[in-house]
Amino acid sequence: MRMFRRRPTGTDANKIEMHAAKHFRGSRITATGTVVALVFSAFSLWETSLKRADLSVHVPGVVTYTRDDTASAEVQPTGGFEVLAVPITIANRGARDAAIVALQLDVKNPQTSLSARFEATYIAEPSYFNPDHRADRQRTPFSALVIAGRSAWRGTVIFYPVSYSNGKALTPIVEVRTFFEAMDKKYATERADVGAVSFRALRQKVSRPARICRARRVRGEGAQPEGQG
Repeated sequence: MRMFRRRPTGTDANKIEMHAAKHFRGSRITATGTVVALVFSAFSLWETSLKRADLSVHVPGVVTYTRDDTASAEVQPTGGFEVLAVPITIANRGARDAAIVALQLDVKNPQTSLSARFEATYIAEPSYFNPDHRADRQRTPFSALVIAGRSAWRGTVIFYPVSYSNGKALTPIVEVRTFFEAMDKKYATERADVGAVSFRALRQKVSRPARICRARRVRGEGAQPEGQG
């Protein structure tokens, strides 16, 4: 019995060539499919494991403004701290995790052109927005946020001021009080002369006529005392 079948003698050369061409095309299709599969595998690896973190921050058009006067007089300024509660969504389109260690917010008053910088200090709990002001408004200190790949974080961040374009805006109450107490002693004689009970009252009594005189000089009316002319 013959182990190998021999091609019959006299087989047409065209048939042999056609058979070789079909075998070549089949190998080429297989190789192309392998390359395509490899490309898709590499792309999948990049998208799921290797792509760098890609963060985007989304903030709505409405924020909550309030003042916090619960701090001690050695820390808080007159009137308390201005506070902004901002709902924030942070999305990570990348594959790798990303850590956010701080958030800053720059604001500007369009009427006065004064600007300020706020920093994330707390994260608000749902009870923070309780309409009953006597209720306990819970909040947790702001810490690093880890945003996993292909995920998002949502929450309300509470921002406190760290600087103003007016450098005196954050002066603690104690320092302001100490300053005016010193001025009361320094200008005790002047206060007695005009009947002012404090340096604040003295400054108002003295500065108002001075402002009127300056205004009259601008209008060309002369620097005459108030009520004369």
